[in-house]
Amino acid sequence: MRIAIDFDGTLCEEEYPNIGRGNTNVIAKVWEAIEKGHVLTLWTCRQGKLLEKAVQWCKELGLNFRYYNGQSEKDLEHYGNSKKIGSDLYVDDKSPGSIEYFLGMKL
Repeated sequence: MRIAIDFDGTLCEEEYPNIGRGNTNVIAKVWEAIEKGHVLTLWTCRQGKLLEKAVQWCKELGLNFRYYNGQSEKDLEHYGNSKKIGSDLYVDDKSPGSIEYFLGMKL
């Protein structure tokens, strides 16, 4: 399964442009998804140095996403240079119920 995970307000508390305290429940579920072989994308509005800091924060927690604000080679071939990220599930604090759904999923 391809899962896109938002950063601010989802992986960590909303404190943009700073990085808030980590959401331990979501972090644990991301670890589980990675261990089970799911393809994860860090999906965030952060760009440039702010994105670099978010990626570093994730890596320090062992959250090694396959993609960072990007998409798979297969999607690039099929859709071209689209900014839309292909995913089966989008986990975002702005999408009501998506975090709770993700936390309750059997991966």
